[in-house]
Amino acid sequence: MRPYQLFRHLGLTIAAIFLTAEIARADLVLETETARIGDKGTGTIGNAVQIERDKDGYTLLTLTAFEFVLVDRLEVLIEPFVYEEQHRKGGPVVRGHGDTELTLSYVAFDELGARPEIVFAFKTKAPTASSAIGTGKYDFTYYVVLGKKIGEWDFNGNIAFETFGSPAGTHLKNQLILDLSADRSISQTWSLYIETFGNSNPEAGVKRTIAAAIGLEHDFTKHTNAFTSLGFDTDHLTTFRVGVNYTW
Repeated sequence: MRPYQLFRHLGLTIAAIFLTAEIARADLVLETETARIGDKGTGTIGNAVQIERDKDGYTLLTLTAFEFVLVDRLEVLIEPFVYEEQHRKGGPVVRGHGDTELTLSYVAFDELGARPEIVFAFKTKAPTASSAIGTGKYDFTYYVVLGKKIGEWDFNGNIAFETFGSPAGTHLKNQLILDLSADRSISQTWSLYIETFGNSNPEAGVKRTIAAAIGLEHDFTKHTNAFTSLGFDTDHLTTFRVGVNYTW
């Protein structure tokens, strides 16, 4: 799949959503897991295209999310990385499909007074990626997700511990990951998202990464929105993302 085909696919997705739908939350706009889980039977479908650029080249990939509330307080999120294309300086172009992530989230405590919403979540990454793209190993992540509304702002924080399967010849260290996001409506149809996150050292001799991103979401109908975000990190990686969500 060529880059122009990816953007054509995104355009067709947007058009199809507008023709079939009637506020959706932007689950793909940023990386932080949210403590906001809907009622039984509600869900979201999200699709985005992302470009990542650093000093060694750039990567183009798609992100897709299927989110569904199975019963009150319990949600499942499936994220297949359908396509990825890597352009490294001095090397061949690598194309293929990525891994698939599955996350279960459970609301343990509702927000009450000074106490935030508390959600426990578990994510597994299944090694479905092409051999040239993925590690071929399972990864597991354990989350505590906190959500708190303060005035017009909705804050979500993650404390996560991730274990990695290491491919032959490498030793990936388990990581502690911290995320914090804040979002608010800035008009009847526009919302602002801000995020920062960081991790512990991923490998011996490799420094930890600190990143930040900002995003905007526009509600077109009761159930659809489009969003974009721009992120930077201490490894000199720039990330641009654009996509759509449909919620019911």
